[in-house]
Amino acid sequence: RNQGIGVTVVDPRWVLPVPQEIVVLAAGHKLVVTVEDNGVHGGVGSAVSGALRRAEVDVPCRDAALPQQFFEHASRGEVLDSVGLTERNLARQITGWVAALGASASDRASTTAQEVGDRFD
Repeated sequence: RNQGIGVTVVDPRWVLPVPQEIVVLAAGHKLVVTVEDNGVHGGVGSAVSGALRRAEVDVPCRDAALPQQFFEHASRGEVLDSVGLTERNLARQITGWVAALGASASDRASTTAQEVGDRFD
């Protein structure tokens, strides 16, 4: 929000199969970012990206997830911190991705949070 980037937050009840509503919603955005505390390969981001490709929705996708590696024993917070899955780092990454897309300030003027998980009962 501090960067003036509008967002839509989706927290689906399930991710497989990817609900059609998510594909439709993604089509109206300039960037899709998935964030998960799971492995990056074969995770939610892969599923969403695949669903968008199959639907011919040409929106760039970025995944923020755990690298496929073994981790030293640690708390969940310590593991997430070690790979940069923190609020501050995610905000920095997403801001960079949006800037790289060349979004103008007018395109990023409003912020909307939308919980759509309950739509998928």
